[in-house]
This record gives sequence, structure tokens and C-alpha cells, in this order.
Amino acid sequence: MYLERHLAPRFAAYLRQFPCVLLLGARQVGKSTFLRQTLSGWQQVDLEQPSQAALVAEAPELFLRDHPQQVWFDEAQRLPELFTALRHAIDQDRRPGRFVLSGSASPALVRGVSEYLAGRAGILHLGPFTAAEQASLPAPTFLESLSRAANATELLNILQQPVPAVVDLRALWLRGGYPEPALLADPVPAWRWFDSYIRTLSERDLSAVARGLTPATLDRLLRMAAARHGQCLSIADFARDLGLAPRTAAAYLDALEGAFLWRRLPPYLANLGKRLVKSPKACLVDSGLLHHLLHVHDLNTLDTHPLLGASWEGWVGEQLIRQAELLEPGPALFHWRTQAGAEIDLVAETRGGHLLPIEIKHTSRINAFVTRSLRQFLSDFAGRAPFGVIIYRGETLARIAENLLLIPVEKAILSI
Repeated sequence: MYLERHLAPRFAAYLRQFPCVLLLGARQVGKSTFLRQTLSGWQQVDLEQPSQAALVAEAPELFLRDHPQQVWFDEAQRLPELFTALRHAIDQDRRPGRFVLSGSASPALVRGVSEYLAGRAGILHLGPFTAAEQASLPAPTFLESLSRAANATELLNILQQPVPAVVDLRALWLRGGYPEPALLADPVPAWRWFDSYIRTLSERDLSAVARGLTPATLDRLLRMAAARHGQCLSIADFARDLGLAPRTAAAYLDALEGAFLWRRLPPYLANLGKRLVKSPKACLVDSGLLHHLLHVHDLNTLDTHPLLGASWEGWVGEQLIRQAELLEPGPALFHWRTQAGAEIDLVAETRGGHLLPIEIKHTSRINAFVTRSLRQFLSDFAGRAPFGVIIYRGETLARIAENLLLIPVEKAILSI
């Protein structure tokens, strides 16, 4: 059964606008399945197949003249000389929807596009399945509603619509969004898949962009990233614990980010006379991979794990980030933390300049302590932050103060 991806309408719009569209995403995230479904009738050229790569590499400009439109080059970073030929072909014929490039290791692809295809190619990202995609629901509109609402009352009225389906969110959170392990009910085959996945990444992708990143080193790096999931990043700490030079550790972390395994959420910095933490917050993108690295294979183990709250916050936050990626233009997302200890999990800065603080809690009960940071943020940014929200595991949609809303997690990541 094919599960619809929420990126499909935006991908179709890019094909109508750009001569070339570049689709990036982690390995095994479903790019090829999505493109085969979307690009019916297109010719696929898999550049990981030696025979196909050799055919194009022999004379790329001749190949493009013989195949002037509706060609999809998979793993395009394997053939850098293709980009020059594409630029020449597109400059001769600017019709939209001629070529699609896809790939997993973004540095080589983005470099090729920026050097040769700037203004000629649109770039999109396909991530792991979201909860709504796994539940076969339309794209959620919570973040759009949050950005559009003028005040807490308006958002409260918008969110009164019932959630369209009952979904076991905790099961989806445990398994993550990679298509194959997400469908495996037995944890042992899922463990085998993730174990093989990490080795394949090192041998096929990451070693090419980060010299010395062997399977053993990558495994250590990923497990260290998992142990620090949801924390502010310190390159020096990573380097010290790995026994590497800071420059090497930074290059390895860049490789993780370039392969879409790991995400840095930038800090929101404002000159308000407060001492702010200026480091990005770092999270593994997929909760299934995180739990594999933490040796967590069932919900009972997860419920007692020290990173329970950080894992839940990261997973829900990723659902919201994916909503933001579908909006044009979408809000910019940050985290906020003061050196005195106040922190906000997500801050959405809308195109109109409003700041919308979002707290994410793995609890069904909210007390005054939980709201302390939100109240401080709303006070500090009284002119720009009209209200704040707490996404929690309770069932009640309610206002707990004039400018504070409690929002059940289902309404935030499933509602349309």
C-alpha cells in the first residue's frame, strides 16, 4: 500500500515552475517510491548502477540532447559532470518540468546545484513519514493556524474542530518514520534494519564527505548524538569524548546533518539585556533511529528512560518542523534559552514578525512550574508575542491564562 506524502502538491508546483527539481532526503526515506509514484512515464536513470552511470558519463550533453525532457537522475551526486551539461541544456530550453534530480548525501548535490543550476532548479526535502502520513490523513494545519491567529481566543476557536482519527501516537513515536522499520511489529527485525542502515551509510555515503568516518566511528558518533538528543550543542564536548580534534568532530557532525540524520535548531537571539544561550539545540531527526541507538525497543523501556521527555519533545517538534516546510512562506523556527535556566522548546517567528512560543510536554498534567518559562518569554516579548501554547498529552483544549493555551498533541500534529 502506497502512503501519500504531504510534499506531493508542493513538488507538483515546483515541476510547473522550474526546469529542474532537486529532491533531497536521507537514505531509505522513500524518495524513489515517491518519485516512481509521482513521475509516471518519466525515464529513471539510476546513477548508482555502473552501466547507467557510464552511459551518461561518456557524453552527458549528448545524453541530454537525446533525452530532452522528463528524465529523473537518481543519486545524482555520483556524477558531478552532469551538472554542467544540465546547465547548458536548461539554458537552451527553459521549459519547466524537464529534469528531476534526487540524492541522499546533500553536500555534493547542493554544491553542484549552487554552482551550476542556481535559478534553474528548485530544491525540496523529503523526510521520514510523519504521524499524519502514517495515519493516511491530510497535511495538518496547526502551525498554519498558529501563525494566522491574532490571539489565543482566535486560535482556540480554530482548534475546536475534532481530530479526524484515533491514532496510537506512542507506537508511531517508538517506531519512527522510516518506511521499512515503521511497518515491522517485531522489534528484532527493526533492530537488524537500523544496524545495517548505519553500516551502509558509512560505507556508501558519509565516508565520501567525511574522511575517516568508518562504520565504528559513525556508530560511536551516532550514539553520542543520541545521548545528547535535545541538548545544546558543544563541539568541544563532542570532540573530547570522541578523542578527536574539534575540526574533525565538526566535520563529522556536518556530515550527519548533510545526510539528514541530525538537525540543529538555531537559537533565537534578541538584545533584551539577558544572557542567552547561543548554541543550537541538536536532535536526531528520526525517533526510531534515536530509540535504536538508545537500546530502547518497547514502550515500557522508553517510559523509564532518562531521555523520555527529550525524545517526545524531539518527535513532536519534528512533526511541527515538517508542517513548517510545507508552508510558503513558512515561519522560521528556533529554540530559546537563557543562562538563568528559562527555555522554550520551539519559537516560531512568522513572516509578520510575531513570535509564538511552543512548549512540548510528555505529561497529561500541567502545573505553574511548567508555564514559568512561557510566562517569562511572553513578558519579555510583550510587543511581539501575543500568546503561547503548551502541547501536552492531555485531552482538554483549554485556556489556562489570557494568553496561554493547553493543546492536546493530537490537535497539533493530526488536525486539519
